[in-house]
Amino acid sequence: MTKKRVLLVVSVIGIGVAIGGLALGGLSKSGKLPQIVGTFQLGGRTLTNYYVEGWKSSITSVRSIAVAPDKTVWFVTDSMNGNEGIYRFDGGKWSQYTHCVGGYPSAVTREGALWFGCIGEALRFDGKRWTNYAIQDGDENRSIYAIAVAHNDAVWFGTDKGIRRFDGKAWTTYTTRDGLVDNYVLSAAVASDGALWFGTLMGASRFDGEKWTNYTIPGGVARNAVWSIVITPDGVLWFGTNQNGVSRFDGEKWTTFTTQDGLAGNFIWSMAVAPDGTLWFGTDNGLSHFDGETWTTYTTEDGLPGTTISAVTVEADGTVWFSSTGGYISQYLP
Repeated sequence: MTKKRVLLVVSVIGIGVAIGGLALGGLSKSGKLPQIVGTFQLGGRTLTNYYVEGWKSSITSVRSIAVAPDKTVWFVTDSMNGNEGIYRFDGGKWSQYTHCVGGYPSAVTREGALWFGCIGEALRFDGKRWTNYAIQDGDENRSIYAIAVAHNDAVWFGTDKGIRRFDGKAWTTYTTRDGLVDNYVLSAAVASDGALWFGTLMGASRFDGEKWTNYTIPGGVARNAVWSIVITPDGVLWFGTNQNGVSRFDGEKWTTFTTQDGLAGNFIWSMAVAPDGTLWFGTDNGLSHFDGETWTTYTTEDGLPGTTISAVTVEADGTVWFSSTGGYISQYLP
């Protein structure tokens, strides 16, 4: 069964102080921060919408959202001029870090450090200091599309030229020559058994530290291009594809869900697992929630400001954050 609820959004402009480059302080080039444009009651919960001036007329959108242990929320944009970069929300105030160009993924380590992927470099922020790590293939910059932190704290970066692993001292590269199904890596996740999962343009790969196992169509994911991966507390894997919905894998059986089952759209940009084990899906046609039995969809017909939900995440208390095209960020309180 599919349920729909109405979301309302209005637009305004905001200006604020930003944090630029690698040192704290200073004005950003754009100087624009998200501003509240509407607060509504939705299903007994509060929905707050934020808007950033200039995003609506540009290609800028939020590509990932990360929640730090101190409960600050971080938003990475795909700005190609570096003006937007990375935003931080501490529950009352927004800040902006404008160094990251072409940002995409983010991840949080066990000690609370944050990693961000940009074109040609990875950024690490420990709460006080920024550190840059060049991600290059010879003289050519790599684009980082995925970051996963393993149980041993090694950080894995999915790029357009394979995988780079950083153990804190040394870098190791993995490509199709090692067993990876394809070198264009779009997503990554770590399973409870420590295995690494990667989504690529040509299927999914699992790496247990020694052996690579690949899953492609037919008999695996619904479509080879896997844009997002999440793992629920029961160990079930979910793979978001770029046109064929989402594939669920319990270790033995593959099941696919599409718009015919209740998904808002079949292009799955992002996914998130809530503390109760339910799932949220950001698609090319709205936002979907699945509790294991019932699909709930939110689309532009219901009032969403943008068609594409490019990023979604859920805090420990159940607060849902998501971004949509047109320069909007939304907070849905539990």
